[in-house]
This record gives sequence, C-alpha cells and structure tokens, in this order.
Amino acid sequence: MARGRKSKGEFTGKSATITTRVRPDTRAALEAAKRASGRSLSNEVEFRLRASLQKSTQAQRRNQALAAAITLVAEAIERGTGLSWLYDQFTGVALQHAIGNVGLHFAATPAQGTAPAIPPAITAAKMLPEFAKSPEGFGTLIAYQLITEIVQAASPPKVPNEWDMPIFFTAREAVLGDIGRDLGLTPKKEPRR
Repeated sequence: MARGRKSKGEFTGKSATITTRVRPDTRAALEAAKRASGRSLSNEVEFRLRASLQKSTQAQRRNQALAAAITLVAEAIERGTGLSWLYDQFTGVALQHAIGNVGLHFAATPAQGTAPAIPPAITAAKMLPEFAKSPEGFGTLIAYQLITEIVQAASPPKVPNEWDMPIFFTAREAVLGDIGRDLGLTPKKEPRR
C-alpha cells in the first residue's frame, strides 16, 4: 500500500480513513483549492471538513449573515455592470455604497443628533485617542489591521525582519492568505471581467 507524505502542523495525527466518492466538478474544485493553498489534497479536504463542522456562536452566525449579504450585493452589482468590483472603478464605488447602506440598515445606530457612547472595552484599551474616541476612528484602525494581516498572509516575506508581523501558519493565516489571493494580492490574479 502506497503511503503519502506525513502531515505537518495542524494536520498531524491523522489516522482515520474515509473513503467517499465525489462528483468530478467537486474533485476539480478541491484540486484547484489545493493548488492555491499549497496544501495536499488530503489536508485541503480535512481543512474544509473541519471548518464546516465547527459550531458557530451567535456572533459568528450574525457576522456570517453580514458576509453573505455583502456577497449577494456584490454579485448583483457585478451582474448589473458586467464588470468586477476589483478592477472597475464604477463597480467598486457602487459596491462601497451598497456595503455602507447594508450596514446602515442593519447595524445599531444612535438617534439623530446624538453621539454613540464609547464602549468600556474601548475606553480601557490603550490606543491612540484618534482611534478610540469615535466609531469611525476605531473602525478605521480595525480595517487597516485586517488589511495588513491579509497582505502579509498572502505574500509573506522571504526573509522576515523586525518590521514584519509574525506569521504563524494557523487556520486563520491560511484563510487570510486565501482572502488575499482572491483579492489579487498574489501573482495569480483572476482574469478581468
């Protein structure tokens, strides 16, 4: 019986076997995901199965619902313009406004003319006042932290230096790397449409 290479990292200790049949298009999609992630086919399947089986908290379900709503609005905008929001300026600006309106409709907002109270966790955190005293500042800080993580996970430096954020190859970094790749941050950009 031929044996593959031993799994490393989060995939060590695999010993149970599952034999299953999948449709050719599912296999092709898994092969494409494997190539993009750099994982073996077995580890790609394991990664995706584990992610689908994790129990979601109420906060995760709420945030997944927001992500799904944004996906639907992005798809509708791209269908309407026939272009990708990633490459076309009109489509990109339309998406920015659509996301803002989805957020305005569903997110808690203060009454007209009042400022929202700063949450205690923000007050207690040691951050620069320009980020801590307004929702806009805090949102900007969080957005740019995430952007930095995505960029670094998508193309980690060849030789790390003291200015680089450490990249530990966990499921989060794998997901961030996938996000970066899909947003065109690696040499394998998707074709413009």
